[in-house]
Formats: sequence, C-alpha cells, structure tokens
Amino acid sequence: MLKAISCEKFHQNTISFKPGLNVVVGDDLATNSIGKSTFLMVVDFVMGGADFIDHNKDVVAELGHHDYRATFDFAGESYFFRRDTAMPDVVHLCDESWQVVEAFTIQEYRERLTILYGLNDVGLTLRQACAPFSRIWGKQNLNPARPLDAHLNQSATDSLYLGKR
Repeated sequence: MLKAISCEKFHQNTISFKPGLNVVVGDDLATNSIGKSTFLMVVDFVMGGADFIDHNKDVVAELGHHDYRATFDFAGESYFFRRDTAMPDVVHLCDESWQVVEAFTIQEYRERLTILYGLNDVGLTLRQACAPFSRIWGKQNLNPARPLDAHLNQSATDSLYLGKR
C-alpha cells in the first residue's frame, strides 16, 4: 500500500495516506487551480504512470526538475522508491535514508509493483487495475459515455477486461 509521498517542492513536504479511502479536497471556498489534479497526477507518477511529464510540463518549467519519494508497505515490509522528473524512465529503490540501492526501468518498476500488490495472480498489471478508477483532469479519460475507459483510444473489450482471459 502507498503510505506516503514526499517532495521538497510540496508545501507540506510529506503527504501520508491511511488505509481505506483517502480524499483530495480543495479549500473551503472551492477554489480552482490550487493543485488537486496536479497532486493526483503525482500519485499516478509514483505508481508508474507516464502522463505527469507530458500533461504537467508547467510543473517542471516552474519548479525545475525534482524527485518524488514514495513509501510503500507490503505485508509489514517498507519499500522506498524515488522517481525524478529529469529521468522519468528510471525508478530507484532506496533504503530508509533514501540512498539508492538499485535502479529499475519504468517497466521493471511497474512489474515490481504488480507483484507487490499481488495482481499478477489474477492476470492484471497495476496500471490495468488502477486506470479505470483514476479520473484526473488532463488524463483524457473523462468521457461520461465510456466510464470504464482507462484512456482515450481504449477498445470496449479492453475496458471490460478484468483479470485472466
């Protein structure tokens, strides 16, 4: 389970998650453009997504290249991964002090998360499991007529596919 995301560019350096439903809300005035969608894109990025770099170029342009540090817990064991906006195709496994232990390609990282989440047993990748439930402004999957589509050009068959065929 994703436990926390840290970044030196966050107003609050570490955002922690609790078991169950975690909600991203704005301020009491329902103000737009305060970072809710951007934060959800960061969550997608630390979970192996590729859209953050393409759809949020303004973040890197404004803040410069930086990294996101994700802490996971699986069966009581902590895992620490770091992904940098300058090299988004590489993810680093780190120790608890964030010192690099091993580097993975983004595909290897996605496969590792799929195994850690126990999804390979049901024939799903982590991306397949998460994408239908991720509706974030800018991800191009907001078509109300196709609510199960994970992306714009997904076939109806792929939208309905869940697990081993």
